[in-house]
Amino acid sequence: MLQKTQQLVQKVDKTLAQFLSAAYELAHQLDSGQLERAHITNQLDKIMEKSPQIFGIGVAYIPYINTPQERRRSLYYLNTLGPFQTVDEQDIVQLFTIPACFYVEPNTQQTISNCMVFVEYSLQTFKTFIAKIDLGQTGYGFILSKQGEYIVHPLHTHQSIFNLADIQNNPAFKKLGEHAVNSESGTIAYRDRKTGQNNWIFYHALPATGWLMGFVVNTHEIQNIKALQHQEIWLIFWLIVFFILLSTLLFRVYEGEWWSVVVSSIFFLSLGILFMWFLAHTNSEHKNIMMLNKVALHTFLPPSVFVPTQVLITSIDLKKDDTADVIGYIQQKYNKEEHKDYARHITIKGLSLTEVSRHTDHHTEIIKWHFAGTVPQVFDYSKYPFDHREINLQIIHKKAILTPDFEAYPQINPMARPGIKQDLDLVDWNIQRSFFSYSHNIPTLHFTVSFKRNLITPFLNNFLPLFVVSLMLFGILFLLGKVKSIANVIAPLLALFFGTILAHIGLRRENVVWEVLYIEYLYIIIYLAILAVIAFYVLFHSKNTLQYRDGLVAKLLFWPVILGTLFSISLWTFY
Repeated sequence: MLQKTQQLVQKVDKTLAQFLSAAYELAHQLDSGQLERAHITNQLDKIMEKSPQIFGIGVAYIPYINTPQERRRSLYYLNTLGPFQTVDEQDIVQLFTIPACFYVEPNTQQTISNCMVFVEYSLQTFKTFIAKIDLGQTGYGFILSKQGEYIVHPLHTHQSIFNLADIQNNPAFKKLGEHAVNSESGTIAYRDRKTGQNNWIFYHALPATGWLMGFVVNTHEIQNIKALQHQEIWLIFWLIVFFILLSTLLFRVYEGEWWSVVVSSIFFLSLGILFMWFLAHTNSEHKNIMMLNKVALHTFLPPSVFVPTQVLITSIDLKKDDTADVIGYIQQKYNKEEHKDYARHITIKGLSLTEVSRHTDHHTEIIKWHFAGTVPQVFDYSKYPFDHREINLQIIHKKAILTPDFEAYPQINPMARPGIKQDLDLVDWNIQRSFFSYSHNIPTLHFTVSFKRNLITPFLNNFLPLFVVSLMLFGILFLLGKVKSIANVIAPLLALFFGTILAHIGLRRENVVWEVLYIEYLYIIIYLAILAVIAFYVLFHSKNTLQYRDGLVAKLLFWPVILGTLFSISLWTFY
């Protein structure tokens, strides 16, 4: 959810930055004298044409500069409704008002603005952006101004979040308002006193305007996100079925246009397979609660004595026996007064720690540890090569509660890989993200690193050869009716069969596990395809109905059956 929030914020902020740039450029042209009054309307037309998401834009001269209603009475004002149309104040956000047309007053020698450039943006466009994210049945999106007033909210638009916090006696909303004032980003966990539901607020600052965009989602609905993903997959499934059936009508299959339908089926099935591969490769699950800022930290943890802890991993070696060799450093900060009765000792399962340094900075004692050893991995081989690995360092102090040292990291965003050496790269794996977290209701600090497999090697070693074998099988099948003897195709089919077996053996040697890997189903499909081609030749030469137009039925079914089988297996394996 945090990643989706950031992606949407970047999209909205980019749009707002374009509007801001257009407004400043217009103000500069007026100040420099490049744009005369007679040409202002033409310039406004050009801006509206380039930026259709702007609701209105104008230049207001005295006396039309005081309020939005007066500015719209200016001769130099355009909006998407056209002239003399009623403007709904509740649907408009006046984004930018930029003073322009400066001159020096002779008597006081003060610089005075004679006009103002203003740009208006529709709230409905913001709502459309927010509606693109599935927030569950009770979730909603919002936008706060830098003063803490709701710009977008399903119920409380134009109301201050501070007033709402007082009315609902909700300290989480008050904290959110403070973060809006400071243009901060992060997450807040809180319990709704009316419904008793546990909620999360994900929020991020919009740099262009200083606003804050966020989403409130129910914790239970976040945990059911995989079920929502299943619904999306099934939607894709039925869309593929629909488009294939539609193609039978569009390409007039009843008139014999069989190959057009086959090509469209291949296209849609391939898209479905690639879509599921993409989701399987990019998605990863984690059951613990991530800690991304101090607000979420103090909301989750009970009042206690906290010890800020920084982790830096300098080396990772992923083994094939469900373990990983890890080397790195941990640095902790102990307050001399608060922690005077606390031992300076921590443990990490599977790792040995050696104290590297200890020094005092004012009232803070800073201790640095070096750790090295082997830790277990969380790994599911069945989805190879779209599998993920995860190493989890559980950092334990017998008495104090350890917390992430947020100030020690330039970014705490999991996608920025905090706590990982900048130039740390693995041969066959990519580090997807790293983060601090806590188990539900257990205040033990975890540092987790997630990996996703680099697909280049599996693609070159497995997918590409199997695709070539499939093409060669189709080529042999396409000769059905032209080859007079079955013996002429046995040799190439045996060569493909044994070549596939050797590649399969190499795969099993590389991944010595008891379970069936996802990619092995592709090998099984190829084995069955080879047997099917042999069967088609036998049936054809036994004067079977397959002789119709030189075995056209077998040729038409080859690719749809192979891709349909792979699509079904992918659906079953991943979702």
